[in-house]
Amino acid sequence: MELIGKNASATAFVPGDWIQLAIAQSQTDHLLGDLGVYVSPDQGTAEFGITITPAAQGNGYAIEAIGALLSLLFSTTPVAEVIACTDARNAPCIAALKRAGMTMTGQREAEYKGEVCMEIVFSVARPKG
Repeated sequence: MELIGKNASATAFVPGDWIQLAIAQSQTDHLLGDLGVYVSPDQGTAEFGITITPAAQGNGYAIEAIGALLSLLFSTTPVAEVIACTDARNAPCIAALKRAGMTMTGQREAEYKGEVCMEIVFSVARPKG
């Protein structure tokens, strides 16, 4: 809740800065997780990470939040591509990214909390319109 309070008055999608967006259940405002979003300094790309509390996983909240974020980014910023990365062992996140319309574009070695792991990279381009 402290993090939400700090970001409540923040300007969203400032180039070169990260922002945390809360994911809440619409009927109850119960906190379900968050999205960390970064827009590159040149505004060509955005990257995000998503966390959903274990008790709320498996209910489609991640897919809904990702879809809403993509719509918001493409309607309010000039970004041409949105990227997300996840640990190759995180099958639920991989499934959510795919179901939200993102495409696997590669993989890379990364370090997380001192452990080397393989990340899968997903992306989606701005819809032509």
